[in-house]
Amino acid sequence: MAHQGTCTDATVEAVPFLTELVCHDSVAPDNRLVLLDDLLRLAASGPAAAVSLTDRIAALGGVWEESAAEYLTRKAIGSELPRLLSRWEDEDGAVRFALAALAALCGTRDQRILSGLAALPAPAGSSRADVVSLVAALLRDDREGLLPALERHVDALLSVKIAFDVFAGCLSSRFCWSVTLSSEVSSKIRDYRPRLPHRQWGPVAELVRATVAATAPATCYAAEHLLHVIGRIAVWADRSGLPRDPGTWLRTETIDAFILSGCVAAKDSTVLTYRTWLRRAREALVWVQRGEAPPARLSSPRTPQPPYGAGELARLRDWANHLPAQARLDGLALMTLGAGCGLMPGEVPPMRGSHVRVTSGGVAVLEEKLLGRLVACHSDWEGTLAELAETSGPGFLFRPGRKVAAAKNLVSSWPARHRPHAGLPPLSARRLRSTWIVGRLSEGISLEAVASAAGMASPAGLAGYHHWVPPLPRAEVIRLLRGRRS
Repeated sequence: MAHQGTCTDATVEAVPFLTELVCHDSVAPDNRLVLLDDLLRLAASGPAAAVSLTDRIAALGGVWEESAAEYLTRKAIGSELPRLLSRWEDEDGAVRFALAALAALCGTRDQRILSGLAALPAPAGSSRADVVSLVAALLRDDREGLLPALERHVDALLSVKIAFDVFAGCLSSRFCWSVTLSSEVSSKIRDYRPRLPHRQWGPVAELVRATVAATAPATCYAAEHLLHVIGRIAVWADRSGLPRDPGTWLRTETIDAFILSGCVAAKDSTVLTYRTWLRRAREALVWVQRGEAPPARLSSPRTPQPPYGAGELARLRDWANHLPAQARLDGLALMTLGAGCGLMPGEVPPMRGSHVRVTSGGVAVLEEKLLGRLVACHSDWEGTLAELAETSGPGFLFRPGRKVAAAKNLVSSWPARHRPHAGLPPLSARRLRSTWIVGRLSEGISLEAVASAAGMASPAGLAGYHHWVPPLPRAEVIRLLRGRRS
């Protein structure tokens, strides 16, 4: 009937059917209440959209217009109200409350409803009493009484409210959900002060805090990270003459302009991180404002790194063998786990000497429970792996002196610090893995076995490596095609 709260022509046509269900005697009171709530949401779709988009439309210089479907839906519900209200005396308090709210929303003036509303149980000072006073003011068309009713019931404002006395970023939406931030996150947002002059930060500070309060619960990023990057784009936008509006700051074109001209001094990796944070914050803000889900993220498959040639790999291994002390062990561990076992870069750091089991036949097998798959080291590297496992014991095979189990650049930083001499390519964990995959495919091992040992979901993941696999000799092709005699 309605898509994500948006009315259509089908919504208008469905109103009589919903009314018939509400009025049917066989429908239980609790189900009747659910149906009335649906009618209430549909009738409120237009006005609620106007409230939620007011700031954005004003900032962009636009004019809001209610859609024809939203207007006709509310009118259709209003025309069915007399029939719904005819059951007033037979309904319980909850259903009467929903009927009163529906009448107020559709502009119906009925003294019977007002007197009945006053009889509903609503303890003074409770949120229920605040809502009752708001509905009563709407039914009486009491403009002067609306303001205090709204002030007592701030959730009806459909906005983000931030108070400094008791900081609780309580969010509410036309889709009837709310989120209250934890005290820890709230204090971080409240106490945040960037290293900027107050004349730059002051004008946008409150809006930045409100934006982070609204978007932080819907992202996986820490509040302080969002405060930093949203604060930066807000200050940049203010200097650029853009409206002080989070919706404007987080538009795709604004984010792109900020990345190109507002982050000139930042490193490329930092700029990409800022762009990701801002885009996720934009998705969260769009969901808060309009209830729209983020668009599907499209990406092309990553092109595999080329494998090392046989000569390159042999020279790199010789170079690593001549490194001093611990650097030698680290270099050999990285090469063995990559070119000998086909591990992904992220799987190298947690590997310990105790995770290697050497069989009676001298085969080095990695801990299957840790990796979730069977991995046996290639015969060219199994002796080196056994030596490393014995040396490391229960410690890590790669960079055992570290204080953390894993770090973001733990693997990539080692080749950056240890560069081979001229004429040799730099060491790369991804190229080592590609070397292992292409090597196993070249040996004629089945695609299923290689994909499984490489941690791939299916052999389809090997497609990008096949163009590096050399063709089989003519005699070998004939032998394979001939098969075995039965």
